[in-house]
This record gives sequence, C-alpha cells and structure tokens, in this order.
Amino acid sequence: MGDIGWRVRDRYLLLALAGAALWSVGLIVAGFTVSVYEGTVSPSGESTSATLVEENGSGVLVVLAVPLVITLLVGFAVLVLRRSWASWVALGLTGLLAMLNLLALLTIGIFILPVTATLVVVCCLALVAAPRADGRAM
Repeated sequence: MGDIGWRVRDRYLLLALAGAALWSVGLIVAGFTVSVYEGTVSPSGESTSATLVEENGSGVLVVLAVPLVITLLVGFAVLVLRRSWASWVALGLTGLLAMLNLLALLTIGIFILPVTATLVVVCCLALVAAPRADGRAM
C-alpha cells in the first residue's frame, strides 16, 4: 500500500469519524430542540409539546452524550495511537455503543444506530490496515 494507501485510509477514517461526530452532536442538539412528546390539556383542548430534556430532565444528556464521547475515543485510538491493540480497543468501545443501542432500541436507540454503524466501518478500516509488531500493515 505504501504511503499513499495510508493517506487514503486516513481520509476515509476522518470522513467517517466526522460524520459520526456530527450525528452525535445533532443528537444532543435535538434533545434540546425537537419536540418528541405531544399531548392535550383536557379542559381547554390545547395542544402541548415537550423536548426530550424538558420531559426527562438533564440526566438524559448523559445518554445523548455517550455516542459523542465514544466517537472521540475511537478517533483518538485509531488516528493518534495507531497501534494494533488500539484498533481492538476502538472495536470494544464500538461494541459498548452497540449494547447501548440494543438497550435503548425502543426509545432513542434507533437514532444512535447510524453512529454505531459508522464506527464499525472505522474499526474495520483501522483493523485491516493496523500495523503489526514489526511495523508492517496486516
């Protein structure tokens, strides 16, 4: 592959990580701005709505921030550390995010799924081109 192969791989990694980070930031912003709960007040028939944060409190921000934190950790592992074990750590973190998807699938898990899928692609790219102990790519 040579030097050009590494630059192309890094470009794809950066593009995928940027997409995952952008989607993760969008989740946090949507928690504050998008109305997800709607109802009516019985006597007046007036319609009401509430965002995720308004309805569930600020504790929901922890769950909404998990994809961004894992995306940043995966990016650090595959782009800064550049070791074969770091790629496996990134894959483990992505697996934890996949478990969060399963646990939250009936609520917000479906919105975290694009981040998880993108991080799986990042991990596959990183594992395919991860340097071995002798410095060569796998």
